[in-house]
Amino acid sequence: MSKKYTAIIIALAVLAAASAALYFFGMDLLLPGGEDKLPTAEFSLENSPYTAVLESRESVSRPLLPTGIDSLFYAANLDGEIWFYSVTPDGVVQSYMGDVKTVEAKVVCSHQTIPVRLSYLQKDGVLTGFGLFTSAQGTDVRIYDYVFCQLVNLPSAYGRDDALLLVDFNKSQLYSADKLYSDMFALNLRIGRAAALMVDSGRMVDGSGAFRKDWMLSDPAFLRTVKNTAYFLSGRHYATDQHGEICDIMTIQKSSNTPPIAAKGILGTWARVTDKGLCYLKSQAGGFASLCLADKKESVVKSFSGDYRADYIQSGDYILNKSSLALTNLLTGEEKTIDLKFTKPDGFCLSPDGQSIALLRNGVVAENAAEGRLPVQGIAYYSFSSREGAVWEEPLLFAEEAPGFVWLDNATLLHFRPEKDDNTGLMACFVKPVEAIAAAKMAGETTTQ
Repeated sequence: MSKKYTAIIIALAVLAAASAALYFFGMDLLLPGGEDKLPTAEFSLENSPYTAVLESRESVSRPLLPTGIDSLFYAANLDGEIWFYSVTPDGVVQSYMGDVKTVEAKVVCSHQTIPVRLSYLQKDGVLTGFGLFTSAQGTDVRIYDYVFCQLVNLPSAYGRDDALLLVDFNKSQLYSADKLYSDMFALNLRIGRAAALMVDSGRMVDGSGAFRKDWMLSDPAFLRTVKNTAYFLSGRHYATDQHGEICDIMTIQKSSNTPPIAAKGILGTWARVTDKGLCYLKSQAGGFASLCLADKKESVVKSFSGDYRADYIQSGDYILNKSSLALTNLLTGEEKTIDLKFTKPDGFCLSPDGQSIALLRNGVVAENAAEGRLPVQGIAYYSFSSREGAVWEEPLLFAEEAPGFVWLDNATLLHFRPEKDDNTGLMACFVKPVEAIAAAKMAGETTTQ
C-alpha cells in the first residue's frame, strides 16, 4: 500500500455507518455542453491532478462492497466465493479477523431448488451475509444461471425465523451496492431452510420461463425502516418492461395471493416507514411528489417539476436536480443548492452528517476518436459548510465495473479506479473531500467555486 501525505488530502458509502455509506450509478454519459473530451497522449495516472490529492491507494483484486456494518466490506466472485474485509478511513484494507459462519441453504425459485453456500456474521446485533450460485458450479438447476443472496436481520413483522434472505437474479448487479432484490425468504440458519413468505399461486412467468421477477421486490434500505407491518414492493399489476419504474406497496399475507395494497402506483422503488407514516414518490401533473401516507390520507412533503428519471438522480433519502444541482431531502423537503459548475452528473453521494457531497460523471469517447483513447470522467466534491468545491475531469477516475462512492466516515470517501494506464488492475482510493478541495484550490489545477 502506498501512502501519500502531501500538502492536502481527499474522497467515498454503505449507507455510512451502516446506512449512510452508499454506492451510486448513472446512465447519462454527456459531458459539459454535450461535447466529447479526449485525454492527451501524455496522460498518466501517476501524474494526474486527481492522483495528487488522494490520501492513499491500495491494490485490490475486486471491488469491495459495503455490508451494512461500519468499516466492514465484502467481495464476491462468480465462483461463489465470499470474502469479508475491514477497511479503515486511513486506508488500511485487511481480511476480517472475526468469526464468519457458513450455512448450506436451499432456495426454491420457479420450482428449481437452488443450493447456495452463505457466509455470514453478526456484529453489534446486525446480521449480514452473502452467497452466490452460478451455473458454473455444476448443478442441474435450470432456468437460473445466476442467483445472488443477501442475509439481513428479519424484521419481527415478517416472522420468527433467524434471518431474511433476499434473492437477486440480475448478473449486472454483482458489483452494485444498491441491489433491488426480486424475492424474499425467511431463513433458518441452523438447517438452511428457506421458507417462502408468500404463496406463488397466480404468479405469471416471463420470457425466460421463470416466475416474473417483480412479484415481491425488496430494498434493504426500505426493510430497515419497517416496524409493525410486513410491507413489500410489487410490480405484478404493471407490464414487465416497467420493472422498478412503477409498483405498489403491499402487505404480506401468507395464505393469500391477493395481498392488500397500502399504496398504489408509486414512482420508482424508494419507500420508507417513518413517524409521519409510509413515505414514497408518485407522479403528478407536471412532475412528481414525495408523499407520506398516514390514517389513509396522503400529504405532500415536496413537489418537483420535470421528469423523475431524465431530470433527477435519487439516492438514499435525497434527490438531486441534474441541472440546478438542488439537493432535496425526500423525508423533510429541506433543500440545499450545490454552488458548483458540474453539469449532467450521473450520481452523487452525501456524507453521513450531510455536510459534504461527492458527484460523479461517466465519460464518453467520440465515435471518430482514435483507437485506444480513453473517455474523460468527472468527479466533484463540495462542502456545504464552507460553500467551496472542486472538479476534476480526466480519464480513469473510476473503474468501469464499480463507478461509485462509499463514505467511511464524515470526512473520508472510498472509491475504485484502474491501477494502470491501460485501464487494467484495480485500486482502492481513499480521499478526504474537504482537504482535496483545499489542495485543488491551492494548486489551481481544477475548477473551484
